[in-house]
Amino acid sequence: MKTFSGEYERTVDSKGRVVLPPAIRKLITDGGYISQGEDGCLALWTQEEFESQASKRLEQEANGSREIRMKNRFWAASAFAIELDNQGRIQLQVRHRTYATIELNKEVVVLGVMNRAEIWNAERLYEYRNQLENEENDESNYA
Repeated sequence: MKTFSGEYERTVDSKGRVVLPPAIRKLITDGGYISQGEDGCLALWTQEEFESQASKRLEQEANGSREIRMKNRFWAASAFAIELDNQGRIQLQVRHRTYATIELNKEVVVLGVMNRAEIWNAERLYEYRNQLENEENDESNYA
């Protein structure tokens, strides 16, 4: 498995493109996919990892509930092959930008998260991170 790591600030240009960091680009040179991720971000997968995720989801679906089928349906429907242009950019589709509240000419954060990279609306990520830190602080106050 190729491992994604790191945190990179980027800006989405006026055409909805984002330059991927070199450390992320080199892991998807053989192609990859973008889909809706968990918690309101976008997920980037290598070709190999996307196929692995799809297989796992099919296994879950075989014995799963209606909710699992619905989640899998929307995950697969939101997935598209990505292509890097000569400048290392990928195009973020309108539906993906809407889902992740990513705006043109605004900052995003690209996170390496082990088996995938995630693209976050920067403000949403920082709010999410602060929320988690506050929850941890609240729990430590009761320990």
